[in-house]
Amino acid sequence: LQPSSMADPRTQIRRLYFDLTGLPPGPKEIKEFESNPSDEAYRKIVNELLESKHYGERWGRHWLDIARFGESDGFERTNPRNNLWPFRDWVISALNDDMPYDEFVRMQIAGDIIKPGTEGTSAVAFLAAGLHNTVVGGSEFMKKTARQDELEEITGAVGQTFFGLTVNCARCHDHKYDPISTADYHAFAGVFASTAIHKREIVDSTGGKSHIHIVKDGKVQDLPIFKRGDVTDKGEVIPRGFLEILSDRGSKKYTNGSGRLELANEIASSENPLTARVAVNRIWQSL
Repeated sequence: LQPSSMADPRTQIRRLYFDLTGLPPGPKEIKEFESNPSDEAYRKIVNELLESKHYGERWGRHWLDIARFGESDGFERTNPRNNLWPFRDWVISALNDDMPYDEFVRMQIAGDIIKPGTEGTSAVAFLAAGLHNTVVGGSEFMKKTARQDELEEITGAVGQTFFGLTVNCARCHDHKYDPISTADYHAFAGVFASTAIHKREIVDSTGGKSHIHIVKDGKVQDLPIFKRGDVTDKGEVIPRGFLEILSDRGSKKYTNGSGRLELANEIASSENPLTARVAVNRIWQSL
């Protein structure tokens, strides 16, 4: 086996553009680099592309896939969703502004608390980005079950996105070889059970009306263990908290509102290296 030969200037600049912005260079850019394929010229192009708005669009797309962002509600009727674009734009801006990753994480879990207002509201819409059940049955049992399904979706998304663990797998019962228990799941899900997600109508500068997702603390509550996922079969009430395998949940319970800010701080903490490790793996996967 022999090392690959050095790519010609045309191939180099095309690879660079596609990697950083997802778009090809124009004929002018290709010709200029071919006439001067120096290291200095290459570094200049790298810096220009990193400063381009298209850089955030390119890498924001990877994150939006992870965050299950979509332009419809999903589920059975998959109705159009025209009110989640502020979250998309926030992700792009955060990447273009080189927002530190720990802040990026915290804002998507508790942005409404950290920075009340437009930015915080847009960031925390991450929690509302998943599918939405628009065909909930009329019975009380179906409504309660749909609510628990919604909490499982949010809990699963947070766990898988930020530290690569399928927390929601433990919703119904313990698994023999899984370190996350049913009690862990309900402690984690209780944070989002104490969070309200609803739509609010806004009027733009042209007088047009639209809706945006609003996430804020709601009625504070701890969840009981629903045995085998049955909302009518309640067990022990589990205080809101982080996963036991990543912290000492037994000695620390969330008491500040829903606990989302405490949860966000624990996930983004430097003492929780799993979050950073998952982020690095995601970046390598996308290169």
